[in-house]
Amino acid sequence: MSKAANPTSKPSPVAQTRLLSLGEKLNRLHSAFLSAPIALCLIDRDLRYVEVNERMARLNGRPIEAHIGRTLREIVPDIADIVEPAYRQVLATGCPIESCPVTEPTESGDRFLLVNYDPVKDEEGNTVLVGAAVFDITTEKKALAEARVSAQRLHDVLESTSDNVILLSSHWQITYVNGHAARLFAPRILAPGQTLQQLLPDCVDSPAGRKLAEISATRRAGSFDAYFAGLDRWLELDVFPTSDGLSVFFRDVSDRRQAEEDERRAQDKIAYLASHDSLTGLANRGAFYSNLDRLLAGMETDGEVVLLYLDLDGFKAVNDTMGHPAGDAVLVAVSERLRQCTGDGALVSRFGGDEFVIARKECGRRPDVGALADSIVTALSVGYEVEGQLVSIGVSVGIALAVRGVTGDELVRQADIALYAAKANGRRSYRFFEPKLGEAMLQHQLRKRELAQALSRQELYLDYQPIFDLKTGRIAAFEALLRWRNALSAAVPVDSVIAIAEETGLIQSIGEWVLQEACREAALWPEHIALGVNVSVLQIQSRGFGHTVRRILTETGIAPTRLFLEITETVLFVEEKQASDALDALRKHGVRITLDDFGKGYASLQYLKTLKVDKIKIDQSFVRDAHFNAASVAILKAIVTLAQELGIATVAEGVERESQFQLLKQIKCDFAQGYFLGRPRSGSDCRILIGSE
Repeated sequence: MSKAANPTSKPSPVAQTRLLSLGEKLNRLHSAFLSAPIALCLIDRDLRYVEVNERMARLNGRPIEAHIGRTLREIVPDIADIVEPAYRQVLATGCPIESCPVTEPTESGDRFLLVNYDPVKDEEGNTVLVGAAVFDITTEKKALAEARVSAQRLHDVLESTSDNVILLSSHWQITYVNGHAARLFAPRILAPGQTLQQLLPDCVDSPAGRKLAEISATRRAGSFDAYFAGLDRWLELDVFPTSDGLSVFFRDVSDRRQAEEDERRAQDKIAYLASHDSLTGLANRGAFYSNLDRLLAGMETDGEVVLLYLDLDGFKAVNDTMGHPAGDAVLVAVSERLRQCTGDGALVSRFGGDEFVIARKECGRRPDVGALADSIVTALSVGYEVEGQLVSIGVSVGIALAVRGVTGDELVRQADIALYAAKANGRRSYRFFEPKLGEAMLQHQLRKRELAQALSRQELYLDYQPIFDLKTGRIAAFEALLRWRNALSAAVPVDSVIAIAEETGLIQSIGEWVLQEACREAALWPEHIALGVNVSVLQIQSRGFGHTVRRILTETGIAPTRLFLEITETVLFVEEKQASDALDALRKHGVRITLDDFGKGYASLQYLKTLKVDKIKIDQSFVRDAHFNAASVAILKAIVTLAQELGIATVAEGVERESQFQLLKQIKCDFAQGYFLGRPRSGSDCRILIGSE
């Protein structure tokens, strides 16, 4: 019979070892609990809390001692149905469960938890406890939800914006495209993961690609326009660095760029015409004088300067017999031959009509200059084929060699005197200026004396050319044109009359007579018909000019608003403020100002900035060849558009063809005059014409 077990006997050594091992393990776990920065607890097989740390107690909202011995359902009743099955599964299987999501309702809203369940086993491998690590991910969960909402909002914004949007990674991979961008690049496949080089192979090694690389490297936003050959489009890009690449907002500006380019070309053309002759492309008078002054200023270091003044012989017959288009073709051919004769180092200018001037340095010896002049006479005397006919003209050349201290005006005048001598010698020749050369000047002086007596002899008279309103087709105004028939019954060109009058000072008395006679005639017309009178810069410069105009208006009884004073760009070459003040005073009185020969001379655009004008007269050279020259048509359109933008009326001169007339109506030019519409006529004939409307 065996002895009964002694209840007070000590455990066997094996049991003691097991208990000590289990105790050490529990001590280590307990120490870990106390120091852990996360919420930890131990649950026994009855689903009661054995141990919790401070972080777990705070999470559950109860002190540590309130947990010990209490069940899960007592401590966390709202999530007991979720966590109890997990604890039981770990106790039954001995396998851990990781990242189990749990949503716990609280008074302030749902709390989101992640729970890791780990078995605690004894040395025999039996699961005796379950350790739980609980992570509160409520903040992260809400942040993720907000990020998703923000991302959706951003997506909605990017899809609703009118811009095309592409997001690029640091490796230039496309991470996002909006609908606009996808449609712009169609039919190309545009998808996340595709690289920019795959989408636009020509972009990477291009100005646009280099600009994108610069923005990516410097992390500074940038905006720029770029042409993409693969798209055949101009795009305007706004590029912003991001944490992992670039945000690119862009829009198609091809139409805008084309419009800007068209406008720039038109403006460049107008600016070009401010310093060049529109027909031949040579420098005009103003540009020539500017360059001549520079040449003369550099004589001490760059050598001597020679000036050749050319006048075509027989050219008027070409215009009279074959018409202006044929004459223009000859002038263009002449200018090309002059370029060939003079080379790149010469300054060649068309002064107007059939007059050309050449300035050249390092050609001061007479034999060399004579050889140049002789080559020009020979080259220009060779026939010209125009409209199937061979046209023959010649040229006379006056030559002046600059001496130190001579001015540009003096040098041109000397060459002009020599030109008179060349023409007097039978034309198609050249002459050097010499102080004793005076025959031509004598003739010039004689013309001066004759003009001084022309008023008293009643040799001056006026014709009037009608100006038509292109909208109504009716006469809107007449331009008064000065005529002079001297004692020998020879008609003198009006340009020559004005030049002599300005030179002698007769321009004041003659100009006043013209204004007086024209206003007297206009007083006989209906009040809706205006009067245009040309005035010289010298008249405007005179102190009594404004008073004279107002007096004549009062004496003749015509309204100031009917009078248009036609001025030329030479006003810019006098004291601008003086001219501007005089004209502004008249404008305030009601008198209108017209800018004549717009685009022909020195500084038409500058004039529009400096002085206020009511009308601009487009130079007839643009109208003359508009029916066959696309460039002239473009310039006409540009001038009319510019004037409309500035609120200035436009008048086209030199209308000689039906096609020109129709073109001007089409581009909405306001007024026109020319032989096609009406030739200059006497005052009495004007009244008959008015009565016939």
